[in-house]
Amino acid sequence: MTTSSHRAAHKVALGKLLNELPGSDDFFFWHIIETAGYRRPAKTMMVVEPYSDGSVMRRLRTGIEELAREAGDENTVDDLCALLSDLFAGPGPDPALVPYLNQYMGDISSAPWHAEVWLEDLGIAVRGLSAPKDMLALRRKWTKTPAARAQPGRPG
Repeated sequence: MTTSSHRAAHKVALGKLLNELPGSDDFFFWHIIETAGYRRPAKTMMVVEPYSDGSVMRRLRTGIEELAREAGDENTVDDLCALLSDLFAGPGPDPALVPYLNQYMGDISSAPWHAEVWLEDLGIAVRGLSAPKDMLALRRKWTKTPAARAQPGRPG
């Protein structure tokens, strides 16, 4: 199996995993995930403004759009993988996340939900798609969008 077919398989796997989660219309779920609100008692939960400034949702939406495209932008997919790692893995597995996901997803899903398995599968897919840090830095250093290249007076 070639590297590109490995990457395509990981993209499909990540897409399937993300498809199991609520969409962007479930602001409560994403707010709790973004703010690690699952660590706080439900009584103290207050959602004042969904997604804080919206940057997490914009990054998710943009990343998922590129993930779903056959020739999606690799930098954007790498950013999506980094964001998903931050949201669901952090510096290490959060023991409070598993029961939250099991309950929330169990309540809205007709299929059995096992957060431990889902998180493990997410880690495998993200690691399979993520470029090594050195290669990611090199790509970002040398790859610019056409709009950025076309801006006059901007350093190349």
